[in-house]
Amino acid sequence: AIAATILFPIAGILGNCGWRMPFWMYALSLILALGVVLFTWEPEPDASAASKNRASWAGFPWGHVMGVCGLTIVGAILFYVFALELSIAFTETGVTKPSTIGLLTAMATLGVPVGTIFFRALAGYSIGLLLTLEFVLIGGGFYLASHATDFRALMCAVMVNQLGSGMMLPTLLNWVMRPLRYVQRGRGTGFWMAAFNIGQFCCVLVLSALTRQTGGKLIPSLATLSYVAFAVAVGAL
Repeated sequence: AIAATILFPIAGILGNCGWRMPFWMYALSLILALGVVLFTWEPEPDASAASKNRASWAGFPWGHVMGVCGLTIVGAILFYVFALELSIAFTETGVTKPSTIGLLTAMATLGVPVGTIFFRALAGYSIGLLLTLEFVLIGGGFYLASHATDFRALMCAVMVNQLGSGMMLPTLLNWVMRPLRYVQRGRGTGFWMAAFNIGQFCCVLVLSALTRQTGGKLIPSLATLSYVAFAVAVGAL
């Protein structure tokens, strides 16, 4: 989340040079690939440890994991709305310069790392209470954003939304891991990450369907997402 906050304004500056330029950001993956080659290795196998710790599907809490993953898909759809489409929302409020949009996006999405820090302080509370608070913040941000008439109001709304989003992700991940034995945690994490990425894929499809109902405008369609978030909050409570 912190990296995204740094990279958004850089992408905005590149955007001033043409719509193709921000795609050069993907060149960062070449640096990561070099790091993988230089700094990772395959550990030596330990036959006795492998035999002792080999995971079995027996006793795997399928109901719990699949339930949390289902909610994670919904949460990921809501999480990625502003991560993917905030530039369009700013454009609808009259901000069109890419570098300005990048800077405003970075400022607005600071709520995600701040929310993660808040989660650390609130982690002792029940999952239900945490999810209620988080989805109220997410839904409240969407509702305020759907009524925003300028970029300042939109930024305030997004900050509220992103604060809840930053708290939601570690809450869901901790929830899915709680009943898992040590040898099951890799599988549980894998299921959760798959669900989160499915939600990212579905986000654009959901937004496309909603904006068709609002004349192609993103901001008015956010009210529907707020109702979804509030419904989840009630269910969590």
